Amino acid sequence: MRNAKPFSFWHHYSHEQVEEGLKNFTLLEGVIWKNERNPDIAYVSIEGLKIDVIINSVQDQNRAFDRDKVVIELNDPDTWTRQERSSGISNLAPVETRLIDTLYKDE
Repeated sequence: MRNAKPFSFWHHYSHEQVEEGLKNFTLLEGVIWKNERNPDIAYVSIEGLKIDVIINSVQDQNRAFDRDKVVIELNDPDTWTRQERSSGISNLAPVETRLIDTLYKDE
């Protein structure tokens, strides 16, 4: 059995905060994709970005379900982890973030 640390989810932003953040690009909108094999990891696809954004914890997924349309806030790049490529060259992993709000289920 895992010794999970207790946590609480982040508060969702108000509609006005989300609208303002999307306008000034401090928040981004996309679709969340849950990892079936590892529930701690999810990815957000954002139109116009060539890479997916990774969310590395259930807490940072903030109650979103697979394929929900979500709003995210990027973490400070200094906190992003490095990831080894098969070529042996180390580079930054996809952007790490936390989910701010679930807009609606994208069907």
